Amino acid sequence: MLAIEAKMATPGSYVGWLGVLNRCALFVAVTYILIGFMGYWRYGDYVAASVTLNIPIDEALAQVAKMFIAISVFFSFPLSGYVVVDIVCNQYIAKNHNPKNPHRIEYIFRICFVVVCTANAIAFPNLGPLLALVGAFSISLLNIIFPSCIDMCLLYRSSYGPGRWKLVRDLLMLLLGLVILGYGTYSAVIDMIREYSYRAHEVKAGSSTEIKTPEEINAAQDAATLDYPIVDDVTAAGKSVKDFYL
Repeated sequence: MLAIEAKMATPGSYVGWLGVLNRCALFVAVTYILIGFMGYWRYGDYVAASVTLNIPIDEALAQVAKMFIAISVFFSFPLSGYVVVDIVCNQYIAKNHNPKNPHRIEYIFRICFVVVCTANAIAFPNLGPLLALVGAFSISLLNIIFPSCIDMCLLYRSSYGPGRWKLVRDLLMLLLGLVILGYGTYSAVIDMIREYSYRAHEVKAGSSTEIKTPEEINAAQDAATLDYPIVDDVTAAGKSVKDFYL
């Protein structure tokens, strides 16, 4: 984000209550919440890690939705790797090693970056557990632990305020970040082991898990209701007076 802000014509418009960063973050958050809510509302417990895996593949509207997702990935992928390429190629290699052909090195690095990301997508087709692990690391380290440590170091030679409340605040935030890091990492690793060991067992057994269509979901729910009827017993004087089988 700092690299993007430095390249803007008016860097001051990047931050602030109505800055570019907050507006983009708000738009992304609202979009994710709406899509997540609608997806879970429609598919319930059968919803996949990505709701696009649940939509029927033989419908034109579903293909259009997946096409737009592919377009968004196509345009956002270079932006995601821009900072990494800029730091490695322009800030480190170009300044410290002075290569004869820096553009060739940059192209090779970009190709390797794309190959690694593609190999990761092939190795982990279900990104749910992997994203949980990445989120546990990034949220706890970048958003809580590192800022708390940096703030304590910056205020070390000045003052932590009356009663050293700033130090207490940073220590509490550091403790919270460590708890999130430990619990989030543990949960994500357990989910990854459960998910990929289950899929490996399916592959070994010669079966595959298919994403259910809405019709299959409704049929499965109806079958589950018939197999396990809900019994409502209203007793009077220790005797059942009526049973409802739904």
